This record gives sequence, structure tokens and C-alpha cells, in this order.
Amino acid sequence: MRRLSSFLIFLFLAAQTLAETHSLEFNGYTYEPEVYKLQGGTFYCIDDQEISSLLSRANISAQWSSSGHTLFCFAPGRESYWTLGGETIKVNNVEQKAPGRLIVKDGKRYIEPQALFFALATRGAQTESGFELFPVITQVAQGDTGYLLRSASKARPKVLEGEQGVVFSIEGFAWDGGSDDLVMGDTRFRFEGGADTGRPLLVTVIPPSFYTAELGGRTLLNETKIDILPDFPGAEQAADVTLNSMSANQHKNLPMLVMEFDRGTRVHYLKDEKAGALKIFVPKASFNAKTFRSKDWPGVEVASYDTALYPILEITIPGADSSYEFVRIEDAPNTIALLKGKEGEVEAIAAVGSVETPGWMDVRGTIVIDPGHGGSDPGCVNRTLGTREADVTLKICKHLAEILRSQGWNVVMTRETDRDVTYAGSPDKMELEARSGIANKINADLFMSVHCNASVSSASYGSSIHWWKAEDYAFAQALEPVLGNAIGLGQRPDPKPLRSFTPR
Repeated sequence: MRRLSSFLIFLFLAAQTLAETHSLEFNGYTYEPEVYKLQGGTFYCIDDQEISSLLSRANISAQWSSSGHTLFCFAPGRESYWTLGGETIKVNNVEQKAPGRLIVKDGKRYIEPQALFFALATRGAQTESGFELFPVITQVAQGDTGYLLRSASKARPKVLEGEQGVVFSIEGFAWDGGSDDLVMGDTRFRFEGGADTGRPLLVTVIPPSFYTAELGGRTLLNETKIDILPDFPGAEQAADVTLNSMSANQHKNLPMLVMEFDRGTRVHYLKDEKAGALKIFVPKASFNAKTFRSKDWPGVEVASYDTALYPILEITIPGADSSYEFVRIEDAPNTIALLKGKEGEVEAIAAVGSVETPGWMDVRGTIVIDPGHGGSDPGCVNRTLGTREADVTLKICKHLAEILRSQGWNVVMTRETDRDVTYAGSPDKMELEARSGIANKINADLFMSVHCNASVSSASYGSSIHWWKAEDYAFAQALEPVLGNAIGLGQRPDPKPLRSFTPR
């Protein structure tokens, strides 16, 4: 009996030593759970220390029901409920066939590899020793300024040039959210490739006309934020505009809709075949008129909405069977006029396009104006009058901005109140770089910083102009007659190079 017992104990220890394991590679870590052959399949034990470690490193939450018969797994964009022995699972409250089994045997719970990978929001590619796990995009969800690609791991997309839409390339990820061609609202998503195919996951985002897709900022969860932003030609440089009135008239015995604005502007239009309507968009616009009603133009609707960049006024004109033509009213420089007729009665407009009022002036360029000092830095102070340089430069720059905008320039100011551009008490170098950084970020045509000199000497007078790079000298010279005798300050001869400011 002793020899037999020793032999049985030896067999048991040998079996334990030679147990089969899988190598699971995930996010730079390797896990080696034991493999169990049960009910004709391959399983891992849920209570295996290696599986527990894998679950703890994945960005999911897994817990059992009080009865121990249901497993709840919560991953970004995917909530799955598993019942022991069940052939189906619930994913986001929708029942579907289980990708693998969850069973119990001899009081222990086991899960098949594909079921585990699904619960982890991953996909497994088989290797010689086990599986390499790739995180998956589980869902496309609506966000505040666009859409969210949800996943249990943080994706780092790169933007590629695409023939249609914007393409985001995501290394090491796969798509597991259903159809490869997905429509959300007015935006289409197409998914190609993926880590399990040996290629990056390519996500093509096709927004509606006059919009583009850009990577957004970070979210608290592992979500890739894609902002759908307006991209109307010239809109970023355009001034704010108000639609003062809409009226119905006749022109050549055809109905004419006249839209009158408070200034010259450019509008954009789209023939929406799906909605059976013509849509007119006016960026940076507000509506200052009563609701429009006309028997010749039934069902016309005016709506406004905000975007992440600027507000948009949208005019919807029903009429799938009508043709339209924009006409100019030369003696009404701030109007857009639209004719409606049957095919052949008007020169039909294109499916997508833009049109301007007769008085519209294209933007000349972008100027960034920097009122010197501000916030914690008052600049020079007249002790007798209490006048601060920061206040004077701000008033000068605000007035200058009004003049430039009236002449068709897009003007951006580094500050429009008494504040630091960075934060109160920031180092001078950081503050200066932040101001020039505003111009660099938007690729401005010109950057001008306005300051007021001060001196205790009554002999000091006039204005001075400082420039940074050689190509700036011509601009500095052009300002000499403006800042000289024309405003009664006198002018120091010849603009001086500036050596303490660092715009690119």
C-alpha cells in the first residue's frame, strides 16, 4: 500500500507540473493562465491568478451577481451580461449569441478564450503559444461637439489625407462595433483593416457638406473624440452678421425671396435631396426678424444653432420639385435674392455652392493685435493721474480693431479685458510667448503689439516702431507716416530692430 500511494502522489504532482498554459500578450504584459479541456472546448478558470491579473490591468469592471450565476462586465461602450451555461448574452441590453461559453464544473467557473476576449473589449490573434490581444473600438457614440470612439484602451490616432472625408489611422486597434459602414446622423464612418489583420485600423469620417472632422481634446474615459466642425469657406475671417428681414417679392413673374442683412456677407447653400429642400447656411449670423410667412414660400423655416467654432443660421426652403436661381439686386448691397420656378424658368443652381451679397467684401487677411501688458502687469503708470499703460493700450487696440474690421480685415485680439493672457503673475517670457503664439496658431498675416512709452524727461517725445525679422521691416516703415506727424506725436527716425520678443 505504501508503494502504491507514493506512485499515485507522484502522478498527481507530475500532472500539475506538466499542465498546459497559454501565453496571452496584452498592452506590453504577458499572462500565462492554465488551459482546461472541458466539454469539448478550451477554457480558462476565472479564478486563475493570471486571469485575475489580466482583468485588473484592463480598463473594465467585472463582478458576479449575488447568486454567482451571472457575470457583469462593464467596458467603455460595451456592457455585457453572462449567465453560466447560457448560449446567449446581453450586450448593451440587446440579446445576442455568446461568442464563447461560461460554465461551471466542480464548483469552479470557466470561460472560453473568445468569450474572455469579448468581455475585455479585445480581440485575440492566435500565436504559437497562445494569443495576442488587441483592444477594439466598441462603439461610436454621440458627443457634445461630434462623436466618441469608445474603447477600453487609449487610442492614439494619426490624421491622414483622404480622397473622401478625413481618415484617422489607429495602430494596434481593431473595430468590433458592428457594420463596417456606419451612419450616425449626417456623418458616415467607414472602418477598414485592424490589428488582427496586420494593418492599422483606418477610420474614414465623412461629415456633411461644409463640415470637417478633427481630433478633439481628451475625455475622462478612454475615448477618441472626433469633433465635427463647420468648414464654410472664409467663415473664420468673416464678421458677425444679422439677418434683419425676409420678404416675398416678384421678379419676372416669379416668386423672389429677399434676405436683407445688416452688412455684406457670404451665404452657402445645399440642395438636400433626401429632405427635399434647399438649405441656406449663414455662419456667424443671428436672426433679428419675425417668423417669415408667405403663400409663395410655404414652410420656410429659420433656425440657429451653436457649434464649437461659431453660430450658424440655417434657412430651410421646402420644394423638391422647384428650381432656384440667386440674383443680385445692385441697389440693395446687403441682400441675397432667390428666385423660384420650374425647370427652364430659372438658371438652376449647383447642388452645393456659395453666393455673396453685392456689398460683400472678401477678407483681406488676419491681423493679431496685442494690447501691451494687462492683468497683473499694469505697465507704466502716471502717478499723478493714475493712468495705466495697460488700460490705454487696450482702448487704442479696441478702436483700431473696429477700423480694421470695417475695412475687411479679420482681427484677433490677444486680450479684450484687463487680464494676463496666460495667468496672473506668469513670467514675462511665458506671457510674451503666449501672445505671439496666438498669431502663430492661426497663421496670422500680421502681428502688432501696442505699447505706450514713458519717461521722467520732458525732452522725450514721439513714437517708436520696433520690428523682429528682416521681412517685417517694410511693414514697420509703412507705419512711420501714420504714427508720425499725422497724429501729432512726432516720429523717431527709422524703425528699430526688436531683440526681446520671439514670435516665429
